[in-house]
Amino acid sequence: MPRASHPEPVYDCVTCGACCYNPDQNREIDYVDYIEIDPHDRIMKKPELVRRLVVLDHKLRPHMRLNQHQRCVALGGRLGAQVGCGIYRERPTVCREFEAGSKDCKKYRRERGID
Repeated sequence: MPRASHPEPVYDCVTCGACCYNPDQNREIDYVDYIEIDPHDRIMKKPELVRRLVVLDHKLRPHMRLNQHQRCVALGGRLGAQVGCGIYRERPTVCREFEAGSKDCKKYRRERGID
């Protein structure tokens, strides 16, 4: 008798948001500077966004601010249900280049219990 196949998950960033959380590996070593920002990114040209969303690490490199749950403060909505980036047009390069369905995407989804 053939095994029932499990459908491949749909990697939809509008329902996921797992990549916007500090990964478990970082949390284990108390590393809280997760999403590093290139100093030339659009967000860095908007002082109001920098004041609200950017923190500097001990080497003065800019990172996206995380809330008490280790989630990017620009992420709105409910993880795994419906999320959205509050700064989508100005989001950092690292966010723009992240690929849905990539190895890291799948890992972060597992960590957050989405799959």
